[in-house]
Amino acid sequence: MRKRDYTTRTQFGFTLVELLVVIAIIGILVGLLLPAVQAAREAARRMQCSNNLKQHGLALHNYESSFKTLPPCGIDSNEMSWAVFLLPFIEQNNLFSKFDFSQGAWNAKNRIGVVQNVTIPSYQCPSAVAETLFSTFNTTAAGTLNESTVRTLHYHAILGPYGPNTFNSNQPYTSLGNTAANSFGPTCTQGIFGNITQVTSTRFISGRNLLSSITDGMSNTLMLGEFAWRGYEFWRPFTRGWYSDTRGTLMYSSKNVTYPINSKFSLLWNDASFGSEHTGGAQFARGDGSVQFVAQSIDMSIYRAMASRNGGEPATLE
Repeated sequence: MRKRDYTTRTQFGFTLVELLVVIAIIGILVGLLLPAVQAAREAARRMQCSNNLKQHGLALHNYESSFKTLPPCGIDSNEMSWAVFLLPFIEQNNLFSKFDFSQGAWNAKNRIGVVQNVTIPSYQCPSAVAETLFSTFNTTAAGTLNESTVRTLHYHAILGPYGPNTFNSNQPYTSLGNTAANSFGPTCTQGIFGNITQVTSTRFISGRNLLSSITDGMSNTLMLGEFAWRGYEFWRPFTRGWYSDTRGTLMYSSKNVTYPINSKFSLLWNDASFGSEHTGGAQFARGDGSVQFVAQSIDMSIYRAMASRNGGEPATLE
């Protein structure tokens, strides 16, 4: 009987060690590529966010061309925000036509109902997280629809700066209201949307925001800022722009420039800081409609100066 020789037999395949090495190499490559892919996606989202603000800046100028004024930051009779008045100028005529602007409760069915579960992509930053997308106020009051089904607004109008004007002998920028812990905070009046008139000690109303009042230069003055950071507790519908009670007057869709970008301060509602989910800063639209990413490290004197329309400062972001 012939014996079979196994010593010269050729075998094919991977050893366990080789397989583990290949898996490790693949893991390393994925680990290297994933941050690059995520960075590319964030760059695209940041560009879309910039385009949103650019669209709003153009729409505001078209509104001004039609009415010779920018929209009010909020209406005292129906509590609507400037974002509602902008709808016809961002190709949302059908939605705008459904609003009933007669005086009444802001959360009546004829107000919230028309925007329930309606998405306006340009009103929200694509980098924002889920917790910032809908109103956090949940109501089942009779005659109303649940506010938590209505989208928020990630771009807020600028009422003006709060604090000293270091370019003008440290004179304080003008504002109404107070900074008491139980108040809504001051309502600044030197921003592009800051034409505010005092009616009573706590009730203020928005007037005509004229481009001619911007004496510091259109490109030197911030008009809209990104407000889309996680952790804010008081998200409300994009439709809501005004409210007043014994605590003062609250401009829901507008903010003062009081604290640094991305500082996430929100105790006094009007003073809540601008900020975003973009790394290092937030997007802003200037008075001429141009858009710029502003670093969170910006000097507060420059930041406040850029938020005023008539402070007489030479400050610029360029």
